[in-house]
Amino acid sequence: MYLSAITLIVGVVGTVAILLTLVDTRRMANDTREIGEAQSQAYVTANEAEFLWGGKGQTRPLVKLWFKNTGQTPVKWFQFRVFPIVYAHNDDDPVHDGFPQVWPTDELLGEFSGKWNSLDASDRGNSVPIFLASYGISPHDLRGTIAKLDVANKHGLAVFGEIRYCTFFDHVFVTQFVFGCHAISNYELEDRWTTSIFGGETTMNKEKPQRMSAFSFDLKTYHREGKQ
Repeated sequence: MYLSAITLIVGVVGTVAILLTLVDTRRMANDTREIGEAQSQAYVTANEAEFLWGGKGQTRPLVKLWFKNTGQTPVKWFQFRVFPIVYAHNDDDPVHDGFPQVWPTDELLGEFSGKWNSLDASDRGNSVPIFLASYGISPHDLRGTIAKLDVANKHGLAVFGEIRYCTFFDHVFVTQFVFGCHAISNYELEDRWTTSIFGGETTMNKEKPQRMSAFSFDLKTYHREGKQ
């Protein structure tokens, strides 16, 4: 009788040990899979931003954003939304210089764009023009951002944004970015050339872009939707 009880206990203990081993094995397999996905999945970022006046007349100001996938697998789609803002410099705030320290609300950021189904494999990625007039910023609003020799500019330009994208593994991520210019210069010609169009010659002008810096901010980066 005692032998049967001992045999039963040993059997139960053995079964529990096997179940625990299976659970550990499954957990290790899941951890290994997640690590593999994290190492190879897509990581989409806004890696560059440039300001342009849109021509010598300085009447169509825009920000050109460059989106890039720095991961090892392609994205199924990506979309973005932005909130450009002209902000006032603050001499009493030497650390932030008046730059907003609160992330824009969903209302200010607006709806996400339509879904783009590919990202250029080049070093710079895809460029997207953001025309500031569409966000209520006119050339007149930007006058205070222009740096002059005798008068310090009183305003700067910043662009807050969010990228939403779907990886090859069907996971959706959201990541934030912010670029800005402490000051903007007037239009400057970078290149000029002549080309033939419809049998006639036309002079083409290329504006020199003004590089925007990635501003310091407590950003939410590569946050997976639905995962705490």
